[in-house]
Amino acid sequence: MCRIFAVRSRDPWAVAPAFESLKRLSVQHKDGWGVVQFDDDSAAHHRDVCAAHLSEHFSNLTRSLKSRNLLAHIREASVGGAHPANTHPFQNGRWVFCHNGTVRGFDQHPQPLDALLDPKWKPHIKGQTDSERCFYLFLTYLEDATDLESVCAALGKTVRTVAGLYPGTDEKPTTLNLLVTDGCLTAITRHKKGLFHVERDGLKMIASEPMVDGEQWREVPEEHLLTIDAQLVAKLRPIP
Repeated sequence: MCRIFAVRSRDPWAVAPAFESLKRLSVQHKDGWGVVQFDDDSAAHHRDVCAAHLSEHFSNLTRSLKSRNLLAHIREASVGGAHPANTHPFQNGRWVFCHNGTVRGFDQHPQPLDALLDPKWKPHIKGQTDSERCFYLFLTYLEDATDLESVCAALGKTVRTVAGLYPGTDEKPTTLNLLVTDGCLTAITRHKKGLFHVERDGLKMIASEPMVDGEQWREVPEEHLLTIDAQLVAKLRPIP
């Protein structure tokens, strides 16, 4: 299991309130952290395999970073150990991806998911996680498209396919909160795992749980997909 936080803002936004929450949560979610920011028309990565609350790098970001467009992830390993290759977010080309949840049974039976990946993507897989395979299944379904509708369709198909292959049990279902962004478009699914968002003029936030006091957090409905476009317009829709 993991925790996700993302912000899209018209003006530079000080990350300290959210990152302090992530540091506290990282006592449990201790198996690495990653941050990607898109403020200069490129994706700048920060990451470590230690817990965020033990990382001087993460503390420096907490104190100093302001961003218009940022994604942060702290990891509690379920498939694959604490290693740079297993640390979210993952990136290939324009797309950055992270996952909050677990694909139940993938560690014992990875072949059904691996078999669906376009062979051209398999050499790009560096780690052992179910999450990285979900990313490359999304890219398999997306092909060369970049428009919002195609992204939503590919992300929804990824959720439906993976949940169909690996449903888990009533007590421990497969959980698939999948977030993808290229810096202009952000899309995230909610499937069997908590997800919240803030929507006000000039500021949009997404988080696994409310992380910033004083904001009006609203729960994303189960089996829904949230998008934020280049104009900071947020929309909710059922997962296709």
